Amino acid sequence: MTKPVPANHRARGLWPANHRSRGLWPAITLALWAALGLGCATARVHAPPGAQKATPTKTVLLVHGMFMTPACWGPWVPFLEAAGYRTLAPAWPAHGRTPAEARAAHPDAALAAVDLDAVVDHYRKVIATLDEPPILVGHSMGGLVVQILLSEGLGSAAIAIDAAPPKGVFTFHPAFLRSNGRVLRGDLDVPLDMDAERFAYVFVNAQPEAQQRAIWEQFAQPESRRVGRGATTDAAKIDFSRPRPPLLLIAGEHDHAVPPVIGRKTFRRQARGDSYTEYREIAGADHWLIGGEKWREVAEFGLQWLARQGT
Repeated sequence: MTKPVPANHRARGLWPANHRSRGLWPAITLALWAALGLGCATARVHAPPGAQKATPTKTVLLVHGMFMTPACWGPWVPFLEAAGYRTLAPAWPAHGRTPAEARAAHPDAALAAVDLDAVVDHYRKVIATLDEPPILVGHSMGGLVVQILLSEGLGSAAIAIDAAPPKGVFTFHPAFLRSNGRVLRGDLDVPLDMDAERFAYVFVNAQPEAQQRAIWEQFAQPESRRVGRGATTDAAKIDFSRPRPPLLLIAGEHDHAVPPVIGRKTFRRQARGDSYTEYREIAGADHWLIGGEKWREVAEFGLQWLARQGT
């Protein structure tokens, strides 16, 4: 039996006027769901039979993201070292100050000059000094950096957490646009500030309100616009068909900066080749997956995943 159309829907144009237009709504709905990443799986695995294996190693290279310093890896270093890993967490170029010092120095011309190529090249040089290929673990823009390094054969395996999108991966998700719009506009020679209110929305929206400012004070600093814009250039381009070691992508359900739709789209791109790729979404989590209440869950899952990869 056909459900009657509510009169107020007809009057305001919220219901198809006839049976022909009615057929457009499923297509429009599917398109919106695809664009926003709604109703998608929270765990995916692409495991081709001939996929490259991880090289056994006991070295971990931690790569922080934008608006951060290596201090964000505070709980990870002793956790990984207790598990038997040698852990390195070098800062990006011009990121050697404490967050408070960096905020006091804003705007810093040296910081403004840093771009994505410089960040990636910095870690290439670090890896060149090591006696074994490291496990690459990156957060946010650092998650994109480790994907680039892995595609170049510079790691044993990689874990990309809340990873910024490679070139060609994008979404019109409102939270993503609101979180990242400021990076894509403004004077490149003036670093982008990160005040406590903005940080609360972008990074720690799922954290208790009483802790949001404390996390900002301890970890957040201004950032170069050049790094963020680099994600839209060839500096962020990855050859997804090129064989590489295993990659794990981890996303937070309520992440505003990098919504899970980005993780799922990145997984689909990475799964185009014959390399092992896995995607996991952490329920109830925001962009602060490497801290707060979720970091241990993420770190323990990462260790379990590495064990399954043989390293």
